Amino acid sequence: MDILDSLDLENTTPTVRLRHVLLDEVADTANDSIAQLNKLIGTRLDEGRNETLFDIGLEDNGDSMGFEKKQWDVAYARILAIAKEQKAEVRVLMTRNVGTTVGEGVEVGPANEKDKSLSGKVMIRRIPEEMDDVIETRIAVVGNVDAGKSTMLGVLVKGGLDDGRGKARVNLFRHKHEIESGRTSSVGMEIMGFDTKGDVVAATVPGRKLSWEEIGKRSVSRKNELQS
Repeated sequence: MDILDSLDLENTTPTVRLRHVLLDEVADTANDSIAQLNKLIGTRLDEGRNETLFDIGLEDNGDSMGFEKKQWDVAYARILAIAKEQKAEVRVLMTRNVGTTVGEGVEVGPANEKDKSLSGKVMIRRIPEEMDDVIETRIAVVGNVDAGKSTMLGVLVKGGLDDGRGKARVNLFRHKHEIESGRTSSVGMEIMGFDTKGDVVAATVPGRKLSWEEIGKRSVSRKNELQS
């Protein structure tokens, strides 16, 4: 019974009608709808440690809201306004039937032949107030000799493809014998930084390498350390 009580099955609190709060522009109720949506997004951000995925044009159960272009524009603009209040950034990850008007994200097309409604998935991510709020993830990369560990890390952290002769991994070498043999023989640590839009933090000057401190300061969203 304790388990059943914890599920709060008798809770009769009405759920938020997403379509209504996204599109409501009636003078008497618009402010209440915006406040509801603001509270909902704020709760999701808190639960997701300052980031959350949000579907525009789809209900929580996945049903389409039947958005047309005008409705999509209204809903998207409202999400942007609320994200600003939440001190967060919005990045469009994918859209359906929206086209290239958003300017970012991947247009995947209709779900089926009859699907004409507009929808999309966005990432909402709060801007940390200080470095302690930055999400940090450590990833260890292991594998057999010549599996491509250092080359993969070199491509990721330097932002350029390998030339087929090991150019990408050279920047990761720390010892003379590694440069001479072309193989990494020691444990290496590299850092990748991402901004609130999810873009990799890199030097704006070609050929310049950012220090760990510079990457950390510019990574207002998160920083990931890759270990091989």
